[in-house]
Amino acid sequence: MKRQTLLLLCALAFPAMARGSITPIAKSGTVGAASISDGAVTTTKIATDAVTGPKIITAAVTTQKLESDAVTEPKIITAAVTSNKLAADAVITAKILTAAVTTPKLESDSVTTGKILTDSVTADKLINGAVTSAKLGADAVIEAAILTSAVTSSKIAADAVTAAKILTGAVTTDKVDTDAVSAGKILTASVTTDKIGSGAVTTGKIGADAVAGFTILTAAITTDKISSGAVTPGKHATDSINTFAIQNLSITTAKLNADLQVLIGATTLPTQQRFTSGSGVYTTATGARQIRIRLIGGGGGGGAATTNAGTLGGATSFGVLVSSGGAGGNQGTGASSTASACVAGGVAAGGNININGGGAGASAGGDSGTASSGSAGGNSALGGGGLGGQAGAGGVGGVNSGGGGGGGDTANTSGGTGGGGGAYLEHFFNTPSATYAYQVGAGGAGGSAGGNAGGNGAAGIIIIDEIY
Repeated sequence: MKRQTLLLLCALAFPAMARGSITPIAKSGTVGAASISDGAVTTTKIATDAVTGPKIITAAVTTQKLESDAVTEPKIITAAVTSNKLAADAVITAKILTAAVTTPKLESDSVTTGKILTDSVTADKLINGAVTSAKLGADAVIEAAILTSAVTSSKIAADAVTAAKILTGAVTTDKVDTDAVSAGKILTASVTTDKIGSGAVTTGKIGADAVAGFTILTAAITTDKISSGAVTPGKHATDSINTFAIQNLSITTAKLNADLQVLIGATTLPTQQRFTSGSGVYTTATGARQIRIRLIGGGGGGGAATTNAGTLGGATSFGVLVSSGGAGGNQGTGASSTASACVAGGVAAGGNININGGGAGASAGGDSGTASSGSAGGNSALGGGGLGGQAGAGGVGGVNSGGGGGGGDTANTSGGTGGGGGAYLEHFFNTPSATYAYQVGAGGAGGSAGGNAGGNGAAGIIIIDEIY
């Protein structure tokens, strides 16, 4: 019964066997290949785990024979997964062994920025010269990254070194280029005396009006330091020009002020007018700024030896100024022992200088055998009194001197008295009027003969000095 059942199953499983094309299975349980028809072993005929490696023909397992996820790691022979076996994007991070991606595994330019871990590019990863300017980010190079002495002049951009970048005290003398320190770079009041080299302050360096009096060394301004024409009137101190400082013949008329020129007559020499008789009106000379007036009154006439006295000399006037004449002399007494009386000279008043005329003294008497004489006439400030007569007529006064005439005399008797001298007056008109009335005093007449006559007195005079 079992045999028949097995045969039935085989017939169902292997139809070829039923048709007599499969060799019957031997009793030992082995079925030879010749006993199995081609295509007879279907999937359902194969038991689980029945197809071992040796049962699979070389290259028989194609891609479509593999179930999804069927090829596990142990199924892949070492080095069997070549590049062309890998699908695009098939190798994910988890499939790559740590440190397995060596340099040769990386394609040129395959490591992009996003592939590099932060802080993973260390100094030993960079080849010399690899970090170019374009590779550096803004503000990327910090102080610690710069090699000592690496920042040379050529590395510093124009105007890159600002004041804040320069260490205090770092700019020494040798760091400053010739003519680099302009006026604008020097702090106000920082150039002290010790900073200025000897001889460095030349004329061109000194500003206008910069040299004050206290900055000049005493006695430092010698003659050769003063420019021609530099010493103007305003530069002279009061009383600084003494006689020794004035060159001989250098004071010309043009150097004198107008008042001084007038005072010393530098522009026009003084002129003079004289009036010796009569009266009239004086007209001040054109341009005269001052006139000096001198007046002499007329001298009195001398008295005769006897009988007649001399007459009074006339007064001389100029405007309100008056110099009176001298008195007439007294006649002689006719007695030998009695002298005639003396007389006075004229009087002056109102001038800058007022001098009265000289008086005439008493005559000299004489007894028989004793000489006698009339007295001399009185003198004015100009003199001019006439001599007294001695047994004769008295002398006349000097012409226009204002002197008095001398007294006449008879022998052995007292002669007449001489006339008095006219007064003298001097005055300055600093602001003269245009005109002045004047009168010249005449000399007094001598006493007519009674015995011997007295001498005539001299007329006065007016002298006017005109100062321009």
